[in-house]
Amino acid sequence: KTESDACCISASAADVIRSFNTDTVIFVPEEYLADNVANDTGKRIIFPKRLDASIAVAPGSNVIVGWEGRCEVHEKFTDHDVLNVRAQFPDVEVLAHPECAPEVVEVCDVSGSTTAMIRHVHQSSALPYLLLAECCMGDNIAVENPEKEMVRLCNERCPHMNEITLEDTREALPYHRHVIQGPEDIRRRAVKARDRMLAVRPSTGLTATDPWGLQSKEGLPTRVHLPRQCDTRRRRHAHATTPNKANVLGSGTTVMLETIPTPSCGWQW
Repeated sequence: KTESDACCISASAADVIRSFNTDTVIFVPEEYLADNVANDTGKRIIFPKRLDASIAVAPGSNVIVGWEGRCEVHEKFTDHDVLNVRAQFPDVEVLAHPECAPEVVEVCDVSGSTTAMIRHVHQSSALPYLLLAECCMGDNIAVENPEKEMVRLCNERCPHMNEITLEDTREALPYHRHVIQGPEDIRRRAVKARDRMLAVRPSTGLTATDPWGLQSKEGLPTRVHLPRQCDTRRRRHAHATTPNKANVLGSGTTVMLETIPTPSCGWQW
């Protein structure tokens, strides 16, 4: 971040890019997000490793220079998965995270950030719905919308976010354990990239006191459908859980915001 002009989350990526008065943007966060943001902003996507070394990016070329790094969860969803689920549930509404492959986004009904998908499920009257996103996010949305039907296609849980446990969080808060520290000169430079993102970050419209609406819907049943296994080459398991309200708990702070909830810690900032 010290070498960057801004950072972003999936919800703000396109807005952050539009905020720069430049025709060329080096986009580091994620390969498929870069692909989909390029489509949204009307820019051409290029990946330096795929080009001849002698080819330079010409001024005025209106491009996003991408990096070949993919989310290990979202990249596992395929367009075949979506078509297979639609065959079993013809009325399903499919929502995809923008870190899914462009061909997956193409066959879905809605593509949006974590916050956008949460908001859409709140407002949509479609039944049932399918989320192509990290499993724990689906867990929390199912609790928040117990009157709605979910088709559960859980690919796999994020191994990194699931290292966070309720027990570790409980121990960290009163004793200030696991404090993240770094050189002050790096912190000062990195915070500029964060502040540039926050200046254009769209409002989530959610509150910190009851972000998932659990207080008003406690005790209602959640209907979850498990489709037959889709792509056997990629699927590890189909999984459905309904986390308890007590598992939603706020955690700490990092330089870059990532608002993906997990049952063990709720909001992850």
